[in-house]
Amino acid sequence: MKKRSAIFFVVAVLIISVSAIKAGASDISYKDGTYYGSSFKFPGPMKVSVSIKDGRICDIKVLQHLAPQKHNNMLKPLINDIISKQSSRVDAVTGATMSSNALKRAVENALSKARRQE
Repeated sequence: MKKRSAIFFVVAVLIISVSAIKAGASDISYKDGTYYGSSFKFPGPMKVSVSIKDGRICDIKVLQHLAPQKHNNMLKPLINDIISKQSSRVDAVTGATMSSNALKRAVENALSKARRQE
């Protein structure tokens, strides 16, 4: 009996955890407009603009980034991933990890200004 209860408890916790994860970032609503964010990582600051339309991320532009041009080009798929997932919680780009993390932090900084206060 204790074994069944333990199994039931574990399954219930897993279901609740998965539901909470799925309800995460995609359920966040943003105020329309363009928001600016920044972060600092070697070799210097990264500044971005994040555009919100109809409560959703629709565009991200890197305004300042001092890393090599190849890293800037490598960030394009990351930007597309953030837009499609509506979250900065995405995987970094291999070979541009520091730039990826700087971009994600800068986007999150901008999104923190765009979040609706419910």
